Amino acid sequence: MLSCHELSKTYRGRRVLDGVTFDVQAGAVTGLLGPNGAGKTTLLKIILGLTTPDTGKVVRPSGTGVVGSALDIAGFRKEMTVGAVLATEAVRRGLAGVDVEAMVDRVGLPRSRQRVSTLSLGMTQRLRVAMALLGEPGALVLDEPLNGLDPQGMRWLRRLMRAEADRGVAVLVSSHLLNEAEHIVDDIVILAGGRVAAEGTRDSLLPDGEALEDFFFQLTDPTDRTEVR
Repeated sequence: MLSCHELSKTYRGRRVLDGVTFDVQAGAVTGLLGPNGAGKTTLLKIILGLTTPDTGKVVRPSGTGVVGSALDIAGFRKEMTVGAVLATEAVRRGLAGVDVEAMVDRVGLPRSRQRVSTLSLGMTQRLRVAMALLGEPGALVLDEPLNGLDPQGMRWLRRLMRAEADRGVAVLVSSHLLNEAEHIVDDIVILAGGRVAAEGTRDSLLPDGEALEDFFFQLTDPTDRTEVR
């Protein structure tokens, strides 16, 4: 399990996160949703240990790899190859014996010698996912992994996340694509104004076939006056 307990963070006098608490269950895909400015990026950075919260703590799963994350590849030189990026990330995380070629095949990248500068947006997303999977981590944190994927790519990613959850991984995925997320997630966490506006299983929050998009905007859009349960 990946757990967040009473996480708070203030930047330049503005409260970005305020007492955020929720669990990402092992064996489940949890969707982290929220409008721009809700605090999702700051929360993900805290979960990954890239930013320290003012208060609260994150409990991460133990074991090799611990938390795998789909990081931005902007920090890598564009002339680097796909294989070099994966090998460099493995070294950075202290992972030994990583089979780069097997990972390239696993995520459907064309070849390890292809330069990063020549990748399409969809192929770049697959590379980010490959980076997250290095070391068979106990938790996966994927930030907007669906962006740029074609329908085939989205189907592939849905299956991959489900397979990871089925083997006991705690999967946390942040996405703005509500209609697609509705078909992927088991549990939902909605942030609004730095706080958890809703948390629960998809079935408990969306009974009787209610659309995730409708529920989301009732909670996060101040112009939507529809009564929320």
